[in-house]
Amino acid sequence: MGLRSGSAANILYRDCGAIFGLPIDHGWEKLKGMVKKERIVIARRAMDDDTFWNTCVLEVNFLVPDTRTGGENKQRLDNLEDAAKDLLVGCGTYNGYTYAYECIATGQEREPDLGCHYVNVKVKFDVLNVK
Repeated sequence: MGLRSGSAANILYRDCGAIFGLPIDHGWEKLKGMVKKERIVIARRAMDDDTFWNTCVLEVNFLVPDTRTGGENKQRLDNLEDAAKDLLVGCGTYNGYTYAYECIATGQEREPDLGCHYVNVKVKFDVLNVK
């Protein structure tokens, strides 16, 4: 069967925690109210099965609270986006399956209901389909 998208999300959860040192949530649905401190939200998607490699794209979102005036902290967002491009790349084995991941796209967005702006990073996650 190989790894599922939940396993891929757990690997990114572990790696992002070690790299960035910020609190991490699995999915947006757990967030309530205004974002008071920086955090990471990882959203998983279905994994596509292929003959040799299974692939999914996960979204890693770096949330930065808005300034007191309600604006974005542009310098911090830019720093996180640059760091994500450089650092969200990895490979290894998990439960006997070989995987690799890399950042394939980034962008900055606004989330007024949470009082924050965020960097959205799309991470392509590949898992070798055989042990």
